[in-house]
Amino acid sequence: MLWVVLGLCLGVSLGVSGQTTRRGRRVCWKEQLQVPLAYNESFIHPMYTPYITLCEGQRICSTYRTIYKVSFRQVQKEVLQTVYHCCPGWRKRLPHSTTCDLAVCSKLCQNGGTCSKPNTCVCRPGWGGKYCTIDVDECRAPIRLCAQRCANTLGSYKCDCLPGYTLGADGRDCVRSETSRPPAPATPAAPPGGKELDGGGSNEVQELRTRLDILEQKMDWTLNTFQKLILTASDETDLDDPMSLENTRNLISQFQQLDRIDSLSEQIAFLEERLSDSCTCRDGN
Repeated sequence: MLWVVLGLCLGVSLGVSGQTTRRGRRVCWKEQLQVPLAYNESFIHPMYTPYITLCEGQRICSTYRTIYKVSFRQVQKEVLQTVYHCCPGWRKRLPHSTTCDLAVCSKLCQNGGTCSKPNTCVCRPGWGGKYCTIDVDECRAPIRLCAQRCANTLGSYKCDCLPGYTLGADGRDCVRSETSRPPAPATPAAPPGGKELDGGGSNEVQELRTRLDILEQKMDWTLNTFQKLILTASDETDLDDPMSLENTRNLISQFQQLDRIDSLSEQIAFLEERLSDSCTCRDGN
């Protein structure tokens, strides 16, 4: 029993370091250590100063008087200090903090990223990867970010519009712009073995389109008339009626113009193709 008491007293007097259970945020364990502490303290010490005075018998004599002065001295003593040890992957914000709030990443997070968890970076928009080194292609996102065109850039993206449109105030939508009418193209050179296409080429196309519109109008009238005849036809219809015969002849004549409509359509397409090829060759020199 005596040895147990002596052992406890010795342990207290020597300040044996001890470990305690986990305590604090992300603190795995802590311990108490005896560390030297040096500091300055004040004290009062006496000082003796001689002085001359008049003694008995009218004679001069010297004596001493005591004065007290405040001074400072450095002292050192052992104190107990609690040291907190962080769990792996975490560190303290300050050396004497009691919590471990800062995550540790083995590599530095790039492009403005922050280390949020051990070896885990939170990246800024437009960047990805473990350490924020991979550029994210926003133009391939499932959600369409731009109305017409999207161009990926480092850490971001940029919207653009097709010719004839301008980018809206939000930087994503495209608004139809009021553009001036382009100047008439120069007269293209005649292709080898072909008919020369001058300024009258476009006039010829316009003339053919006008004729095509007239034929289409006649065709509409023919179809409407034919439909009415079918709806009003009956057994009592007099086929010898001159009006009925005249209507029939007109219908046959109008249906024969279907070939003319197809022919005009082919001519228009051919002329437009030749005009387009000539403009392309002139622009490309």
